[in-house]
Amino acid sequence: MTIYKMALEEFNPTIAKDIIRRLSMIHRPQFSSSYSDAVTEVEKFLKEYDIDYQIKKFPADRRTKFNNFPSSPLWVPKSGFLEIIDPDVSEIGLKSLLPNKRLASFREVPLSIIQRSIPTPSGSVECELVDIGRGYSDRDYEHIDVEGKVVLTSSNPDRIRKLAVHKYGAVGIVTDRRESFPLQEEPALSNYRLYSSFWWYDEDPSAFGFVITPFHGDRLRNYLKNNQIFVRAQIDAEFRDGEFEVVVAEIKGKTDQEVIVTSHLDHPKPSSVDNAAGVATSLELARTLKALIDNGSLNTPIRTIKFVFMNEFTGSSAYIRDRMNDGSLERIVGGINIDMVGNDQERTGGSFLVVLPSLANYSYIGPVASWLFSYLIGHEPDFAGSQDVADFKWQIVPFSGGSDYYIYNAPSIDVPMIGVTSWPYTYYHTDNDLPEMISEKMIKKYGVFASSLIYLLSDLDELSVPWLIDMIISEFGKKVDLISQNLLTTIVTSRGIRIGKGKKSLIQSQDWAYNRMILLRESYHEAILSIRRLVPDVSDNLIWDAFEEMNDSIKIEKERLERIFEQWDIPQSREEKHEDMANLIPIREVGVGPIDRSYFYSELSYEEEREIRRIVGDLSVTTLPVFTLIDFWIDGRNSAKKIADNVYAETGFNLDEVVYKLLGFLEKHNLIRFGKNEDTQSEKSH
Repeated sequence: MTIYKMALEEFNPTIAKDIIRRLSMIHRPQFSSSYSDAVTEVEKFLKEYDIDYQIKKFPADRRTKFNNFPSSPLWVPKSGFLEIIDPDVSEIGLKSLLPNKRLASFREVPLSIIQRSIPTPSGSVECELVDIGRGYSDRDYEHIDVEGKVVLTSSNPDRIRKLAVHKYGAVGIVTDRRESFPLQEEPALSNYRLYSSFWWYDEDPSAFGFVITPFHGDRLRNYLKNNQIFVRAQIDAEFRDGEFEVVVAEIKGKTDQEVIVTSHLDHPKPSSVDNAAGVATSLELARTLKALIDNGSLNTPIRTIKFVFMNEFTGSSAYIRDRMNDGSLERIVGGINIDMVGNDQERTGGSFLVVLPSLANYSYIGPVASWLFSYLIGHEPDFAGSQDVADFKWQIVPFSGGSDYYIYNAPSIDVPMIGVTSWPYTYYHTDNDLPEMISEKMIKKYGVFASSLIYLLSDLDELSVPWLIDMIISEFGKKVDLISQNLLTTIVTSRGIRIGKGKKSLIQSQDWAYNRMILLRESYHEAILSIRRLVPDVSDNLIWDAFEEMNDSIKIEKERLERIFEQWDIPQSREEKHEDMANLIPIREVGVGPIDRSYFYSELSYEEEREIRRIVGDLSVTTLPVFTLIDFWIDGRNSAKKIADNVYAETGFNLDEVVYKLLGFLEKHNLIRFGKNEDTQSEKSH
């Protein structure tokens, strides 16, 4: 019987659903005192099923950093509410208020307090509420006196506090933000609050705030056009140094090599799909594999399987830093991150997504995961739902950088990892992310796929190497073939047949095609070499034979492209304005791992933050996380031009000017420095 069939029989979604219900009752934002209650629930499960584990503790304070991600003091919220004291709420037309006619209440809806708010001065504050619109620009504050008042905004409160509180003197913020709703047109979303938090990092906490529903926000704005509103705000909370936990469970293998499963444990109550469901799936996956190994259905794997439960991003960075410090990070040869899974697609939207590694650091795990998922869809009706055709929405997608796998994928950390998730999810980060949104049927699909993949990774040996190489070469060949296909599609589209993007919007020159081939060749060469993470003794002959086969594919594609270039009027190259960029090598001046953009932005002035956000906004012509890709390609070897070429090859858009602006901004703020080709060569020789 295959691992898939065994996992299908053993994995119990009802057990997972019970864990989701229990975790969803816990308010567990990261760096909060109540996060430990969620850790306790994980411990209970591991003890019940006799799964070995340990608790690693890390400092929660303002002095500690884990690579590029800062720690933070623990936030201890105790109570809080927001209510209108004048006029009567009936005059404003407010409905569906919380008990005592309140707009926000920590007791009833913990997410209705902006997380990491400071306590209100003198116990509570009574003041005027004023509407500032979005609040991102100085223009929003013209002719409005906000000093000593609470401001109403439709924006992310952490983005406007530098203006509203620090510059113009507001004492607090009320937001009905909705810009992060994945499905803006969903009418029901007007009745739900969107998770919001302040992030103080190196500065003293200086603001409090509340989250209200868009329905209430619209009513308040309408009334404020011609009238005044006065509110009473109260928050009792404190910040203190302490510790936060990372839970590490394991199923022991035969060697010291490891594969890992990661799921972030934090988020405000209820946060069921995101990410109680990911934690529950990982725990049930651990129980499933242990049961199958204990009863002899599966052999003890070659590699130890570890399950890591942590704060999102910071917890992963702390765990990685710990493994770097004791010299054991290189034992991790691959893994899967499970985040935001199992939602009922018919009720809440979204697709089952398998997220591949970045081409900036591609590895064997991308082709393996793609093959396994496609195999299950095509050959296992119990997984797909019917023969050859899935009864659920799914997609294998490029790297997106939205969860902890992106930290492991960073070239300076270099752990092969994929992610599984669901997107878009209607109730993402809202107080309606409830256990009722979970489908046991979908939880089981995620669970059996993850079980099959992680056990496969844990038990691949030297006999599997030719199979792995063939799989990588096969995927590479398909990607190379797509270059000419995409080029021809845009040509046909530009001639009036609307089947794709227009010629100018995607393919601008011959060197796009050549840059794309170079990027794919480099990325898939790295994927071949990454097999040595699993099996260190792969022969050089196998490696070189694989490279040669890839080069043959490139030659065939070049010949095909040359015929296309000759037949159609394709420009030879995009316009080059900065030839000197070929000689400038961006060199990182920060720690290993990705740049923590939130922390980076927090250290900037309001004007500087606006500048970097404009630059990053200009990169957002694609769903690919271009900032992160650029960050990954800053490796001390790639020139600025090479990075711009890679962005062009990956996105199809000429973003050279924006890439150079971003690199210049990073240099100005000491995240990188520019060396010359000869400088980097000298450094390498030493």
